[in-house]
Amino acid sequence: MQILSFGMRIPQIQRGAFQILSYKINGGNSAIGDLRSALTCYQMHKKIADSMYNEASGFQLAQFQVEFETEKKDNAIKVLQQQQEIQTSDWSIQGHQYYRYHRVAVLTLLLALLYNRYRLKQRLHRQLEQNSRRSMKKILLSNN
Repeated sequence: MQILSFGMRIPQIQRGAFQILSYKINGGNSAIGDLRSALTCYQMHKKIADSMYNEASGFQLAQFQVEFETEKKDNAIKVLQQQQEIQTSDWSIQGHQYYRYHRVAVLTLLLALLYNRYRLKQRLHRQLEQNSRRSMKKILLSNN
């Protein structure tokens, strides 16, 4: 409802019905020759029409603002989801790299251990061979 300068309250009227009523009143007053009354009615008509237009414009503006805010929040949610996906994939990649380094380290330790055992086995084999040669020499020297 709008308060007009006349002190009367005008309820919201559908635009078409108001215009028909307004033009009948204005047309009747001007046809009679009562221009002052016709001007007053026209001014009241303009105020009501402007009031209705402002109310409709305000409603549309509020509606557009709600739509804009909703779209803005939806876009912010999408951006956050994309950032989360990127962060998750980064963690996944880092995790794979972390396990790759661990596998390389374990494999290196295993190879070092195998090489150490191989060298130890060769050393023991040489010592056994030397011991067997000494033993053979002793046996051969004792037989002679």
